[in-house]
Amino acid sequence: MNVNADIRFYTGNNVLLPGSQVPRPATILVSASTGKIVDVREGRHARADYADLAGDDDDRWVDVGDKYLLPGLVEYVRSPTSLPCAVVKS
Repeated sequence: MNVNADIRFYTGNNVLLPGSQVPRPATILVSASTGKIVDVREGRHARADYADLAGDDDDRWVDVGDKYLLPGLVEYVRSPTSLPCAVVKS
């Protein structure tokens, strides 16, 4: 298993991706040390899809469900408990 402790995962059904006017399912990978988005993947994924990167650490996986996820709205976040993007209740 190639667990990368620096990566945090955020997934949901309503992600507003850059260049899109309609939210859609997506998964965002974020560096915990820099707070920067390292990858955006279309589709709402399960933690099992990233077992080689996420391991069994529930604290690194956030599923916002049907809330709105706006990656990149907040450019830089140093708090490990904060999201590097905005989550808006639906």
